[in-house]
Amino acid sequence: MREAINFLVDRLDGLLPRYGIVLGSGLGSLVEEIRDPIRVSYHDLPGFPVSGVSGHAGELVAGYLDQEPVIMLAGRIHYYEHGDANAMRVPIEVLRGLGVQSLILTNSAGCYATTCRRARSCRSATTSIFQASTR
Repeated sequence: MREAINFLVDRLDGLLPRYGIVLGSGLGSLVEEIRDPIRVSYHDLPGFPVSGVSGHAGELVAGYLDQEPVIMLAGRIHYYEHGDANAMRVPIEVLRGLGVQSLILTNSAGCYATTCRRARSCRSATTSIFQASTR
């Protein structure tokens, strides 16, 4: 993990992202909104898991979204790919090691309940947990 952090510190050349965003299915194009993007393939990051799911780019993209320094994980490993509940541990800890203060997790999910509205967003307890662990 330390090796991946050191590699990225060199590649980010002084960029200190405050926000991390894990892009779920359908949100990969958000990386195109990043100004001055720095792209790093997961294959180049020591210890980083690589997803085999189609449509997941498998790259880390850092830069500025509006005026905020951000780092995005475009694609991620899934529990069902390897049966490992810690599958995202390394990427999340690497983000923390880079100084990310807030983490936004996204995913594509469906629901059979007729009371659920389309395109509804919800706040996950995971974001609060990540923020609390950085204090």
